[in-house]
Amino acid sequence: MKTSSMLRSFPAVLAITLCAYGLSAHAQAPADPAARPASAAKADEGVVDKTKRVTKNAAAGTKRVANKATDATKRGANRAAGAVRNTGEKIGEKVPPGPNDGKIDSTGQPKTTP
Repeated sequence: MKTSSMLRSFPAVLAITLCAYGLSAHAQAPADPAARPASAAKADEGVVDKTKRVTKNAAAGTKRVANKATDATKRGANRAAGAVRNTGEKIGEKVPPGPNDGKIDSTGQPKTTP
């Protein structure tokens, strides 16, 4: 009976993954919190402050990029609308007048007699 190579390599991949998670958890867990020097507590505060600063910068950057994307979309929409209007006007110039065109003003409304 043949087994695919994926099924044969699955136990090895699973073992490596479990080892990686175990090493990561071991590295993050403090050995003895009471034995940590006072300078480590200050270093932790620096990390927290740095994380806050980086988070604020990332949020500001995201907002800046979103605003730029919004402005670019607006500009593109305005240009596309202008192109459609211009195309419509050029087509309208080439279309011959119809039998009822004399009864319609330039805005497309029926002419009223004063």
